[in-house]
Amino acid sequence: RRRRFVTPRRFDVVRHLADSGMLPAIYFIFSRAGCDSAATSLASAGMRMSDPEARLRIREIVERRTAHLSAPDLRALGFEQFASQLEVGVAAHHAGMVPAFKETVEEAFAAGLVKVVFATETLALGINMPARTVVLESMTKYNGETHEVLRPGDYTQLTGRAGRRGIDDRGFGLSLYSPFVRFDRVASIAGSGAHPLRSSFRPTYNMAANLIANYARPEAEELLEASFAQFQRRSSARAAAESIAALEGEVERMRAETVCEFGDVFEFVSLAGESPARSGRAILDLQSGDVIEEADGQRMVVLQRDRWRSSDPRVVVVGQTGRVRRVRLRDFSPGSLRLGRVDLPQPHRPKDRRFQQRVGARLKAFEPVVEEILGWTIAERAGGHPVSECPDVAEHVRLAQKVIRLEKDLRRRRARAGRGESDLLDEFDAIIDLLADRDYVRGWSLTESGDRLRVVYSELDLLLTESIGRGVFDDLSGAEFGALASVFVYDPRGSDNAWSSPTPRFEERWRVVESTWRSLLQDEESHRLKPSRSPEPGYAETVYWWASGGSLEEVLEDEDVTAGDFVRNLRQVLDLLRQLRDGFPALEAVARDAVRAIERGVVAAGGQE
Repeated sequence: RRRRFVTPRRFDVVRHLADSGMLPAIYFIFSRAGCDSAATSLASAGMRMSDPEARLRIREIVERRTAHLSAPDLRALGFEQFASQLEVGVAAHHAGMVPAFKETVEEAFAAGLVKVVFATETLALGINMPARTVVLESMTKYNGETHEVLRPGDYTQLTGRAGRRGIDDRGFGLSLYSPFVRFDRVASIAGSGAHPLRSSFRPTYNMAANLIANYARPEAEELLEASFAQFQRRSSARAAAESIAALEGEVERMRAETVCEFGDVFEFVSLAGESPARSGRAILDLQSGDVIEEADGQRMVVLQRDRWRSSDPRVVVVGQTGRVRRVRLRDFSPGSLRLGRVDLPQPHRPKDRRFQQRVGARLKAFEPVVEEILGWTIAERAGGHPVSECPDVAEHVRLAQKVIRLEKDLRRRRARAGRGESDLLDEFDAIIDLLADRDYVRGWSLTESGDRLRVVYSELDLLLTESIGRGVFDDLSGAEFGALASVFVYDPRGSDNAWSSPTPRFEERWRVVESTWRSLLQDEESHRLKPSRSPEPGYAETVYWWASGGSLEEVLEDEDVTAGDFVRNLRQVLDLLRQLRDGFPALEAVARDAVRAIERGVVAAGGQE
């Protein structure tokens, strides 16, 4: 019987690493819940990787790192389970944990006391936690919409944790077997190295206001001109133009090669493609073992007929790589050829994977013996078109088909170049024009509104400044103020747009913010600027509840709220509240009240990270 492989169990992997002297290890699982479950199951299964002395040292680190948290908060955070797992030498590490817990894991792991950490990819960014071994449980991760295979740069970033400087002679990177990603794909990713550095820099409204305030226009433009982003944009535009020019030359050359003294080859191909002779009869002419070559040069072998008695007959084919698919006649492009036959392995098992691979191997070694246009005579293809009399019609058709494909690619590249990123200075000029239309800028100087924009450092800087100008923050309580501030910083992880308004007054002000954003979008569209992301009210109720004195236990009763996300989101709100407190004197008192109400308990402790 054929052996069936499966992804190794986490317990078995860790036991293998322990027996092979490959600990400590970081075990990457691209799911917070998966990390928590792995740490819990390993501890529950009786895996013990710490001696009594190590357990005492771990307990000391845990108590010191969590001393600032209250007993009720520790209960809400599941402290006892967290501490007990650490003491046996295993832990989880992900963004859903509060800073104190993450820092505890990092210190214990760096000290060699914790042997296995189950982590999401966030651990690979900016944290000094090298290990002897890195395990990738999966080569795919969910991006919010679908599962995508890791890019070479991601692979390099993750496995770069393997090998401790001054301790290990070598580090180990393990990629676990998966039926969904073939070994050759894994090897290709591992061997490709890091992906090219790409600048994400682009001018913002706040940046434009500060450049105007501090520099003359030529100096400001010189600064933007010297940026890495500007260099990349211009290099990309130049490369695209060169690529398009080269493709235009190739199309022109190949068009010249398709000239036929009997008539217009492209007209012939067009008529052949529309001919009623493209019927199921041609499919019925195909037999198992027939080799077909499409207009683009790809070859395939017919394995068997499929649904050939229906009104939409098909055949099952296999390509040189062993890939199997079902095709109908209309799936073949005009100019496809039947080149002869290969002898199929016996017994004939078209659904067997090894059979399919053997057929693919024979196809690679196949030498054509005929060149017969698939399923039709020349006369049938174009109804007596003069080109059908040319002895080189098959070659003409193939060249014409290649020209048609290249012209399609050329149109796509031209369209992409037309939609490409504008020059950084053009984008900057468009921002200045929009700010001038909204009376933030006059010439190369700032208005009173422009001065306010200078002190707002937020992704939604202009929207926030506009909203303040419309009085959305006036006459609010501290809790309402904090809740409204959250709509400018909150970025939901999912696509759930459901939310609840904490108070009628909040909902009224939210509608003003939303209306202001829609107005801004129209201006950005007219100036051909990247649209500002939408404000999000989804965290307002949580912020309001906490600012009104709610407990951590009550906040975490919501299954969609994790302690780590809660602290991080509240710290972002606090950062914005301090900007409003320090930059807008009229809002100073209520902003201070909001800061005082929010910065308490686990949120205040989060500021220590």
